[in-house]
Amino acid sequence: MYSRLILFNGMILLALLFVYSARSCSVLDEAEHVKRMEPWSYMEYDAGDSALITCLDNFLISSARSETDDRASVRCDKSGEWHSFGLGFEIVTGCVECKDRIASCSQGSCEDGVCICNEGYEKSWRDPRVCTLIQCDVLLMWNQMADPAGPYDVGTVVTVKCESGHHVLGRKDGTEQVLTCEPEGYLDPLLQPCVVCGHSGDCTNGTCNANHWCECDIGFLPSPEDRSVCM
Repeated sequence: MYSRLILFNGMILLALLFVYSARSCSVLDEAEHVKRMEPWSYMEYDAGDSALITCLDNFLISSARSETDDRASVRCDKSGEWHSFGLGFEIVTGCVECKDRIASCSQGSCEDGVCICNEGYEKSWRDPRVCTLIQCDVLLMWNQMADPAGPYDVGTVVTVKCESGHHVLGRKDGTEQVLTCEPEGYLDPLLQPCVVCGHSGDCTNGTCNANHWCECDIGFLPSPEDRSVCM
């Protein structure tokens, strides 16, 4: 009788040790590129709990066996790790951009589930596995023309000239700007607009308005040859 009692108490002790030694599993969210977990929990999951993980668009589960595996049924192990059901019972850490021999990166390499783009390429905001050529955007121009027209590859030198009767803002005698497409994908220096006037001192017998056009004084009319001159 006494030995049975000892055995029973021992079993209870082992059960308690299992319960208190088991670690919970954390909630996976956008930090791990997870769209949702079902059922959802605001707190951690207990050992033995199951859930369905769904990845953000264009991401795949870390235990993926194909590039279309964007969800997985998982169970919380007593070690505090999520494991996928099925072949391998692999650890699931969340969702990843890529996976070696499963889902590769366009114009880049996969390192620890992250696509690293090749030099001269940047990650597409639509798909994290696609790296696109870095380019400078088409210029937004004010009374000017660019040669060549954009978009521009890195290293391209662009010449922008003002239309007749206009000058570069802040440069009364300047009608041309030279820009270069930098490796980061922007044109340098910053393009300045071409205007008729920058201030009233640029206008003869007139004043410069908010649109950088010369408004002629009373009794004067704009010259057909020079828009900054009122006659």
